[in-house]
Amino acid sequence: MICPLSLRCSSSPIPDGPPRKDPELRFRRLGNKDFGGSYIYREKNNWWKEVPRIRVRDKQERINNLWGELAALNERLAGGDAITARKRIDYLRVRKEHWARIISAATQYDTAITLALIEDANKKERLAENLARIKALQANIVMPVTDQQHDAADQK
Repeated sequence: MICPLSLRCSSSPIPDGPPRKDPELRFRRLGNKDFGGSYIYREKNNWWKEVPRIRVRDKQERINNLWGELAALNERLAGGDAITARKRIDYLRVRKEHWARIISAATQYDTAITLALIEDANKKERLAENLARIKALQANIVMPVTDQQHDAADQK
């Protein structure tokens, strides 16, 4: 049913009582301590952290990316090949959880981060991942008993 804009259609709901207050109004007021925030990002909504993020970076991820930028800059200032360093850092940055562990290992003892430190931390992280994977596989291995082993055990 098409109705003119000035008339209200009978199928449209009529609001009950006064209009509700906007819960996000305080986030839109300039000068307010909550300005720029959002109602849904409150700390009480822990489920929101579990939802997959698309194109949204948190504070720690931005910091980790800045460490990569610093490593590329240090490589350039040291006279190394800046393009190769940038490509290598961008390649390592693809896996975000792995990148976070690499950066934490590389910056654990020294804040002067370079590509060499990042690659050493990457090698250590890969070795640790491979060892964990091997241990998990070893825990799941069940040795099948062959007929020859069974006969040898019966003869004893």
